[in-house]
Amino acid sequence: MALRIVVLGSLVVDLPLWLSHIPANGETILAERSGFYVGGKGANQAVQIRRLGGHPVLIGKVGADPLGQFLRDGLRQEGMDITTVLQSPSAPTSYAVPVIAPGAQYILHVPGANRDWTADDLEGVAEVLDTASMLLVQGEISPEMSVAAMERVRARGGLILLDPAPVAGVTPAMLSMADVLTPNQVEMAQLLGHPEWAYDVDRLTRHASDLFSVWPNLRLVMVTLGADGVLFVEPPAEARHIPAPTIEAMDPTAAGDAFNGAWAWAVDQGWDGFRAAQLGVKVGSLAASRPGALQSLPFRQDVEDVIRSLTGR
Repeated sequence: MALRIVVLGSLVVDLPLWLSHIPANGETILAERSGFYVGGKGANQAVQIRRLGGHPVLIGKVGADPLGQFLRDGLRQEGMDITTVLQSPSAPTSYAVPVIAPGAQYILHVPGANRDWTADDLEGVAEVLDTASMLLVQGEISPEMSVAAMERVRARGGLILLDPAPVAGVTPAMLSMADVLTPNQVEMAQLLGHPEWAYDVDRLTRHASDLFSVWPNLRLVMVTLGADGVLFVEPPAEARHIPAPTIEAMDPTAAGDAFNGAWAWAVDQGWDGFRAAQLGVKVGSLAASRPGALQSLPFRQDVEDVIRSLTGR
């Protein structure tokens, strides 16, 4: 029986910039190219599920402005029902500026309507949450809204996947209710209390299971490692490494979201978590090889051979 997947998360207009180098203090630099895309972790994860053939419900919020209309139109074009995409009467639509340069990638994020949630908003989507079998949440919207949604879904036994990005937007209450955690290696190091471990994969591997003693509701931790793939950790087993295919990375903005969406879709299809993670690595790598956020997300036909190899059909 298929799950009812609900994605609660951010809706963002992405304005990526590709630079020849990181500018020095005070330097004016011409971008090599730029983009204007539908994005945000909530939108990306939901659309990835949809492109693979799933039917997720997306709960998010935009402003009453042209950027908000751009997001709503883009989601409609993806076949998404935007009934639960709410509109803020006062806050602007969120936007982000991913910066991609040789040897460096980072994102400047203006939260806007993603942080403008009220008790009335929760009441308006309560019926959807009360029918959710799986809930995907992240750290880009108001933590209070995320906690309230997680409480409703957990109360009826639903599975909760938390993407702790950014870690600063994730509270202990959110972590305590997560069944599945999908940090990248920087976020994993922060969650372990050792940010200096961010690029020490051996140390992250040895200590990944430490989170299970801190957050006893956790059933699975999947640490995304970019070009190095994913660490798959479930108690009491040791971490298993899923390597990523070799690609020419163009824009990693939505790779983690592609992984999460693909994992959720595969579990919805009845796959076990490890095979679902194997698919997620392939889907995330393919997204990283393309420009943009939402536009980089693979369709079912892009990974049909991978699905067949993992399922035997």
